[in-house]
Amino acid sequence: MSPARLIRLSATARSFNSGRSRSDSGPRPLCNQLTRKYCSVLCIDASTTRTNKERICKTQPSQLSKIFKEVFLQKIGRWILLNVHPDDGGLIILHSDVTEKVKFRESLEKKELQLKTLIENVPDLVTRWSGDAQLLFANTSFYKKEINSFSKGDLNLEINKSSDLTNWENKIKKAFKTGKNLSHHTTLSTKNGEAYLESSIIPEKNVDGKTESVLAISRDVTENKLAEKKILDAKNFLQSVFDASVNGIIALETIKDKNDNIIDFKCILSNNSSTKILGYNPIDYSFLSVIKKSDIKTYFDKFKTLISQGLRIEEEVFYSYKRGKVWLHLVAEKLNNGILLTFSDITKRKEAERKNIKTLELLQNLINGSPVILVHYKIDKDKDNNITDFTILNSNNNASRLVGMDTIQLKGKKLLQIMPSAFNHEFGKLLINFALFNTPNRFETHYNKDGLDNWWDISLVKKSGGIILTGINITKKIESEKRIKELQHLQQAQLLNAVMQTQEEERRRVAESLHNDFGQLLNIAVIKLGKENKEVTDILNDSIKKMRSISYELMPPLLKDFGLEVALKDMLEVKTTSSNINISYAINGLKTKIERDLEVAIYRISQELLNNAIKHSDAEKIELVINNNNKKVTISINDNGKGFDAAINKRRFGLKYISDRINLLNGTFSISTKKNSGTKCYLEIPLVAKSKS
Repeated sequence: MSPARLIRLSATARSFNSGRSRSDSGPRPLCNQLTRKYCSVLCIDASTTRTNKERICKTQPSQLSKIFKEVFLQKIGRWILLNVHPDDGGLIILHSDVTEKVKFRESLEKKELQLKTLIENVPDLVTRWSGDAQLLFANTSFYKKEINSFSKGDLNLEINKSSDLTNWENKIKKAFKTGKNLSHHTTLSTKNGEAYLESSIIPEKNVDGKTESVLAISRDVTENKLAEKKILDAKNFLQSVFDASVNGIIALETIKDKNDNIIDFKCILSNNSSTKILGYNPIDYSFLSVIKKSDIKTYFDKFKTLISQGLRIEEEVFYSYKRGKVWLHLVAEKLNNGILLTFSDITKRKEAERKNIKTLELLQNLINGSPVILVHYKIDKDKDNNITDFTILNSNNNASRLVGMDTIQLKGKKLLQIMPSAFNHEFGKLLINFALFNTPNRFETHYNKDGLDNWWDISLVKKSGGIILTGINITKKIESEKRIKELQHLQQAQLLNAVMQTQEEERRRVAESLHNDFGQLLNIAVIKLGKENKEVTDILNDSIKKMRSISYELMPPLLKDFGLEVALKDMLEVKTTSSNINISYAINGLKTKIERDLEVAIYRISQELLNNAIKHSDAEKIELVINNNNKKVTISINDNGKGFDAAINKRRFGLKYISDRINLLNGTFSISTKKNSGTKCYLEIPLVAKSKS
């Protein structure tokens, strides 16, 4: 601004002093000096006519008012500040050039308008407060928020003292008092719900540094807060799940040297279970500090390899540290530039496994030391579900030794590789039947194929889609039983043979007694009676004949003197004559001499069969055929009689006698009969070996 200049107008208005130098201070006519703008300011008609100028000069100073005003002089293009005061007999005019000041003020006003426009249009809430926390100004965004705690006045908003804004009020007062910038977070209730505000509270100071008001700029961060809340809730939920996991979870971050080499790992995240399992909080330790003296030093190198190659690690590891020992099931995976470890405590399972292993080892030793064979088969089937083979999954030592292999060699082999004839044998058929129908689950079989020859007691159980076979070698048992039966049969045969020999001896003795003693007495009686008593003599002669017949049957002399064939033919002729039954016979090969005991047995069996047929069959015709092929003697006798019920009468004394005789001679005996259909008997007596006696 230019220095002020002083102008004094005299009362005559003839001249004025403009404050120039004395040499130039002579009075000048006012009308020649005053411009139209000055005249306007002085409220004088400032027309350019000389008459008007003169009128100005005639104007009394008392008629002019005190003036303080900025005037723009168009002629010179400047702003002038006029300060006019009436003076005794004239006017004192103080004027100065304020062009720069006006321009600066206009610039400030323009910037203020721009700032006000900006404040009114920003989304932030801008307010100005007095020192006692009275609202002096609020922008449009503040009004639009419709905060329930405020009500609009003429030029300000007043705080509802009963609201939850007490802290806000205290912050405003504190900023006003201390003159320091403050921040504040608050929650306000609006018509649209809760609003979260973050505010910067700034004291406004004058040129003297004194706080005149407080400016608050508040940003609505409701959406951010809600998003943060959701994230926090999700984080808390994940943390809850994270901590609730029974598995230990640890995130490791690499620690590198200046050459980018991994020198350690640090734990940046762990859950509660990891602390519980390990017995310490992994966050408090570096990786090397807890494994330095442990049993898993190699894992540091493994983890470095995992970082470089990304290959997942899953192992069971025994971890020993100063607070204890634990078995862990460990899974390690690369996570960004670190490692995510997941592990679970499997100590109890490992202890159980260890005990189970000992039990299994003991059981395996028992199984391998057992005299039984144990084989676990998998059932092999074709696409049509037909059984094609059985694969050996496992076996004990006894089973593998049976086929000349060890258990490892036998594992995976097919049944038909080991026993090619199995499916053509009773064993294979019963095994297939069990696989299909679960029966039979136990049987005895004699496997005498594929270089094997043993009797087995087989038990079968289905397990896990396969079959477990337990086999007991009962060959010795079968042979012992067979031997026992043979011995028992031998004892019975010996007893029966002794009985029969005794019978034969008794028959011989009785026959000789009848013939030699009783026969002689009867002959003497006949001679003594002579012809005097013919009737008695005839009875005696009949008795003698009957006695001779009985004696003959008890001990046929022809058998001893002429052999079996002559004795049988003679017996058949006698039976034919005495029975009035048509008896036909055919005897072949008996001229060859055979053992005496066997001849007697064949004779007695034939005699018994013929007597039974004559006595019980009521037959009209009897046919007897005896053949000898030097290996065995066969006897066949058929009748056309009334027959009988074999189931009821098979144990009749005559048949029992024949059956015992046949068993004694290791022969076979069969009867075919039924009521009113005759009877057929067939016998075979071997000649290769002597009788069981």
